[in-house]
Amino acid sequence: MAISTASELVRLDGIKKHYPVTSGGMLRRVHGLVKAVDGISFSMNEGETYSLVGESGCGKTTTSRMVLMAEPPTDGSISYQGNPMTSFSNSDRQNFRSSVQAVFQDPWSSLNPRMRVDSIISEPIITHQKNATKNEIKDRVDELLQVVGLHPFHAFRYPHEFSGGQRQRIAIARALSTQPKLIVLDEPVSALDVSIRAQILNLLKDLQETYQLSYLLIAHNLATVRYMSHRVGVMYLGKIVEEADPIELFTNPLHPYTKALISASLPSHPRQQREEIVLTGEVPSPIDPPSGCTFHPRCPFVLDHCSTNIPIYETPVENHLVSCHLYNNG
Repeated sequence: MAISTASELVRLDGIKKHYPVTSGGMLRRVHGLVKAVDGISFSMNEGETYSLVGESGCGKTTTSRMVLMAEPPTDGSISYQGNPMTSFSNSDRQNFRSSVQAVFQDPWSSLNPRMRVDSIISEPIITHQKNATKNEIKDRVDELLQVVGLHPFHAFRYPHEFSGGQRQRIAIARALSTQPKLIVLDEPVSALDVSIRAQILNLLKDLQETYQLSYLLIAHNLATVRYMSHRVGVMYLGKIVEEADPIELFTNPLHPYTKALISASLPSHPRQQREEIVLTGEVPSPIDPPSGCTFHPRCPFVLDHCSTNIPIYETPVENHLVSCHLYNNG
């Protein structure tokens, strides 16, 4: 169960995304399912950043694609501003696509190399604001370039003429062009030089405050998550195993997997003392996840019933959710 307050923007309830595994040429037979996302729930409020963190393949990006309506969920429901996405009319979908945008990991591959920057940024404006004049579009492009720290004369250049950080600024300007309420940030700084990452993160935080944006942040870098987030969901093998605000999560991690993630990351201070947890074994296949708690084959604190009973969400600390048998009798 997700913790929510007023001004809820997005809610996911019991979302699953299963991909069939087939074989047999033309007469394909389904002989298994890849459980990329397996029953997750959380909510996001206006003006907040909700982060999903976890190892590669845990289902973070698949979740973001379902929020963007790029993939339909296999089961469960997603609501935007209280309205289920499955009930959207054509006009609802059009409005949704203008109010929800994305910034991806690699700005080089997400920008059309044959289009000038002015065309890249203006394309969504032309699509969603049919009555905008050429002068209005040009003024908007110039304004957006300045908002993200570039100059209006950059509008006449092509993506290959910019550095990686500048290209990501262009991608952010394009995302802002339709005046969105929510931006999905899929590893927005992981492809950038370390010296540039802080600049882009600070830009994103400033834009959030200025425009009251909500962010769904997909990341594996815990420092990025800690700096950007209002709430954090820790994913493992298609499930959210822990959810809390970043201060609570990083100072008082409850789930053994979260503890292991924090243990493996660089400390925020050289003298910081942390519990060292080394996980053994490989991440199980999402085609055949373990029974009971999916983390039990790698858990250093495994109990007898972890392999048979699925843990339920508990709130051992206020506003801190965890799915672990250490905190319940499941």
